Amino acid sequence: EVGADLEQVEVLQKKFDDFQKDLKANESRLKDINKVAEDLESEGLMAEEVQAVQQQEVYGAMPRDEADSKTASPWKSARLMVHTVATFNSIKELNERWRSLQQLAEERSQLLGSAHEVQRFHRDADETKEWI
Repeated sequence: EVGADLEQVEVLQKKFDDFQKDLKANESRLKDINKVAEDLESEGLMAEEVQAVQQQEVYGAMPRDEADSKTASPWKSARLMVHTVATFNSIKELNERWRSLQQLAEERSQLLGSAHEVQRFHRDADETKEWI
């Protein structure tokens, strides 16, 4: 929706401006999440070898809790790394969605800008007709 008249377009533009402020405010949160992910990756917690551990757990080769094994502590660490890999994949998806949202917001901004110009032209034309 782009509004049927200038007033509606301006209302939509105001709502969109508020949305843009929220989007900008949350950008720092995304940067923080990415920073934590980079830190974890640099510490080796997101290594590709962890995928083998994940497959072992899926197929039941790993103990599920401390009661299953006296050496459960290393398994806890492995499960944490597996969870981290899944989290890393989620972060990649989050970043892709963020870029998509920003692109859609840019398109919406252009659309509302164009609608504003069209509606302003119609208003000016109507005022000119009345004046004539």
